[in-house]
Amino acid sequence: MAVSVFATDPVPRACCLPDGTCAQITIEQCELQGGVSGGGGTTCDLFICGCPDSPLGCTSACCFENGACFDEWPQQCEYLGGTPGPEGSACSNLVCTCTVPADECDLRACCFDDGSCEELGNYQCIGRGGHPGGATTTCDAFICGCPDQPLGCPAACCIPTGHCDNPEPNGQCCWDEPVALCESDGGISRGEGTTCADVDPCGSGPVCGDGNLDPGEECDNGDLNSDTEPGACRTDCTLPYCGDGVVDPGEQCDDGAANSDTEPGACRTDCTRAPSGCTDDSECNDQDPCTTDSCDSTTGTCINEPKVCVDGDPCTDDSCVLGICVFTTITCDDQDTCTTDECVDGACVNTPVQCDDNDACTADACVNGACVSTPIDCDDNDACTRDSCDGGECVNTPITCNDDDACTTDECVDGECVSTPMNCDDGDACTRDSCDGGECVNTPITCNDDDACTTDECVDGACVFSPIDCSDGDDCTRDTCDGGVCSHTLIDPPPPGCQQYAGCTPGFWKQRQHLQYWTNYATTDLYEEVFGVEATILHGKTLLDAAGTGGGGEAALGRHAVAALLNSTRGDVDYYYSTDEVMTIVQNAYQTGEFELAKNMLASQNELGCTVDTSGKKGGDAGHGWHPAD
Repeated sequence: MAVSVFATDPVPRACCLPDGTCAQITIEQCELQGGVSGGGGTTCDLFICGCPDSPLGCTSACCFENGACFDEWPQQCEYLGGTPGPEGSACSNLVCTCTVPADECDLRACCFDDGSCEELGNYQCIGRGGHPGGATTTCDAFICGCPDQPLGCPAACCIPTGHCDNPEPNGQCCWDEPVALCESDGGISRGEGTTCADVDPCGSGPVCGDGNLDPGEECDNGDLNSDTEPGACRTDCTLPYCGDGVVDPGEQCDDGAANSDTEPGACRTDCTRAPSGCTDDSECNDQDPCTTDSCDSTTGTCINEPKVCVDGDPCTDDSCVLGICVFTTITCDDQDTCTTDECVDGACVNTPVQCDDNDACTADACVNGACVSTPIDCDDNDACTRDSCDGGECVNTPITCNDDDACTTDECVDGECVSTPMNCDDGDACTRDSCDGGECVNTPITCNDDDACTTDECVDGACVFSPIDCSDGDDCTRDTCDGGVCSHTLIDPPPPGCQQYAGCTPGFWKQRQHLQYWTNYATTDLYEEVFGVEATILHGKTLLDAAGTGGGGEAALGRHAVAALLNSTRGDVDYYYSTDEVMTIVQNAYQTGEFELAKNMLASQNELGCTVDTSGKKGGDAGHGWHPAD
């Protein structure tokens, strides 16, 4: 059995086995045992096995872009990038649509174990439990039947790499398929009559001649290996070499063991031919008048020495022309009238003409062979600088403007000094504006009536004191302000038209025996992801962690936020706030930093009494909250 393309994930997760049991193993281990793997982070103690009561529901066919199909839970299918099939579907009865890659979508014959044939894409066939043929095969070619099929009977086919149930010790996989299909898949067939059930059909190690360059081999071109073809990889998977008896590219000869550097006429040990041998100088004339020709009778080698033409002058080019020495003076003219040209020790030297009038404030240059000295232009086009040249450097001195008043801005405009009083008006009627020592001073008008329950501000230069609006729009609460903090206390006894609220405390929701009453949210859900906030103390914690984290401030808000969230999802808890309202209160607290105020708002509702039915009866210990009757 081949495993899925997702089987390389090494993280163990819950795996439902065919017998209904659950094992905590990797995807690959699960699929090889015929199981169905759960999503990342799933564990057996969450009772993921069992349909239809499983929290993940029942498995169905999961289709991928290349037509592959795996039976998965819908959530896991979407997590892997697939598309869940209809409820109750399975890969055995569903053909997934193939879109990419295009060559995997090409129809081919797909043989099933019952001998039937259907034309499907490559991964469509595998997903249905079939065996795909080559890219051009069709069912009308009878490839699913032996011995009458044109492609012959299946035989053991060794595939160098891949996932399979029966890997050999050398890592190869074995499939039973016709020889032609095996070779088109890049495998090596062991021939008709062999099967993968045979003992060691793919060998215990690398095979020389299989076309794969294995460790210890210098080369391997499969059927092209040869001990006679020039330049070919040898049948023992070694590279050709001088002395192997085959004249390979770059060799003049190769007589194998008969190569010799001493035997007359023998091929030399470096696979070059022995010289033919000469006996007289006349036999060595190379028809070049500029060489002196002679024969070394001892070795039988012709010597053709070039004629030496040297006049001892490095500033000439020396050469032999038709047997005569010719010495040509080197030309060093660079066609530049502003250089002096000469040859020195065989090299051309082109020295620039030096022009210098000893005035650092002029630019000196050679122009058409004559020296020209031009005064340096130091004008910076600024009327507010005095321009001059000093020692070859331009000096542009700014005109200084200063009226000795720090509360004016002094500047030069078109060569004239202008002093302008500083503008310290900040455009705010609620500040007193002045200049002191060159610094603007904008002193805010202070408005304070010493009453924390009013907002004090300056408006258009006048102080305005406005009472804080503490109304929550609820006729069932008494709204007051104390020390700048709004309080909303339920009126007791409740006015006409108000009915009771309920709420369970964080202590109730974090108890192990009460975890079963969590609805819509799991204990492992991350606090920050659920509430959409960036936490500090509760960073990285789950909802259950937050419900049990001690301390004040953010931690206290976290406990009551989790309790309020769970209260708002229970049908048997008549909670004051909706789930959206709980989310808004928590998110506003993180934006403003008012953790204590938000905690108090939620705590006042979480402590009204818990009505979760823990005994199978509706009611519980109802509290004393109320709200307007519907």
